[in-house]
Amino acid sequence: MNLMDRKLQEEFFQDYLYNLIPQKSRVRLSASSYDEEWSAMRYETAAGPLVLRINESDKPEEDVAHRTAFVARLLSECPEGAAEEYIRKTKSLFDETFADFDAPLSCPGGAEIYAWDSTGKIWPRPFYIRRWMEGPNLAAAPKRRYFRQAGLALRRFHRLKFPKYYAGFKAVAQGKPAKTADIFKLDAAISAVEAQLPLVLLHALQKLPHDANAAETGLVSKNFFGNNIMVDNLGRVRVTDWEKAGIGDFSQDFFPLKYWTLVHARSGWYVPDAELFSAFCEGYGLEECRRLAARPEHLYLEAQWLLRRLGAAARRWADGRVQEPYPEPDFYVHCLKKLLGV
Repeated sequence: MNLMDRKLQEEFFQDYLYNLIPQKSRVRLSASSYDEEWSAMRYETAAGPLVLRINESDKPEEDVAHRTAFVARLLSECPEGAAEEYIRKTKSLFDETFADFDAPLSCPGGAEIYAWDSTGKIWPRPFYIRRWMEGPNLAAAPKRRYFRQAGLALRRFHRLKFPKYYAGFKAVAQGKPAKTADIFKLDAAISAVEAQLPLVLLHALQKLPHDANAAETGLVSKNFFGNNIMVDNLGRVRVTDWEKAGIGDFSQDFFPLKYWTLVHARSGWYVPDAELFSAFCEGYGLEECRRLAARPEHLYLEAQWLLRRLGAAARRWADGRVQEPYPEPDFYVHCLKKLLGV
């Protein structure tokens, strides 16, 4: 996006917010950032600081325009045990304009969302507006009470269960389930990094059992860790980003926070912290955490997650893109060895 386009976008939404907010007062742009996939602008308003986020790249045909707004509405309105039926009947989920500064959309553990548009009629790209959260992210706030709150937020997120697996939310609306085997793809993850795996580890990975039909499918974040979890000035944990959310096995949401628990003060890298992760599990429910972790599918998916992160880290380091705070490839090899006891 060139400078003129950026200025036009910033001014357009400054006027849009001025006309939308009940208190007609000055709206001031305080920050903006852009990349190929999305742009975000922060405005100071009478309703408080707001963030406006725009999708700058086309989503796949089977995807939703803005997952964060979509999931927020799903969590706040959908009755427990009726996720499939609700998505199929509520067509406006996929093509809607919403704006309400008197009664913003709120859901357990999330930031208030004031407006969104997935039609492309207000602006050519989908966007949503939420309250700006002031405070550190969870990885920079290593206190047990915050991690317990994060666990409780994820448990509430996981209340939406799906009896079948779907590749995307539109597939739910269309009644087109996929095979649960699509969740379990360890062979592909191994082949991408096979040259970096010790032979004993490779053999252990190839022997991991699982039953695809035993998957416990529901709404999952797929990105539940410090970067997307904020602690506000009142000490409340708030999840701010669900752009990767979808349908999967509940176990998949435990691994990012287990291995990227906090940022080490001296090295600047993500590191695990067993005590803080234990507090997170307490918030989620220790009995349920133990039940999920006891399944062979949990171990299989954990190894799959580590292999995929190893692949991503290896590509970054090979290209000379050392990207803090994400660890180096050897970190994931070490974690896999520890996980499988080799």
